[in-house]
Amino acid sequence: MSVGTECHDQSDCLLVGLFIFQIKQAKQAISVSLISQLPVMPQSVLDWGINSPETVYHPYWRNPYVTSEDEQILVSLWQLPDRVMLGVYNYNGEQAKDVTLKVDLDSLNLIPQLPWQEFIGVRDLWTADGAARPATFEFHNAALSLKTLQPHTLHLIGVRRY
Repeated sequence: MSVGTECHDQSDCLLVGLFIFQIKQAKQAISVSLISQLPVMPQSVLDWGINSPETVYHPYWRNPYVTSEDEQILVSLWQLPDRVMLGVYNYNGEQAKDVTLKVDLDSLNLIPQLPWQEFIGVRDLWTADGAARPATFEFHNAALSLKTLQPHTLHLIGVRRY
């Protein structure tokens, strides 16, 4: 979906939920974007395939698939059949947080069907400061961890079944 005209160069587009805004045509959309730290869609996110028409967006307030016990950690999710992108945001304005997320791999259809041939991969797609510590994933506990997520900072993480 798009607002305005079609986006010919995906690096000139902004993903907000399921809507793709052409930056030149929708500067207002950028200013009201929930991802204010992300004014241009990074190539790593485009390469992950999040612009697919099959993408289903689950905003942090309606995301039952990835949860945190810390109410100040907000997690939005963009879902495709074999992968998801998580937007993990530290809403705390003063304190960095160590984050542990519980990922419902079964509901997301990410559990390998052929354990001897398939696996789960985790990839850091983008961080606001570019220097954040990488996410780690512990399959048997279905727990994704981020160390020292800075205040009011977004970290985009891809989780995929290969």
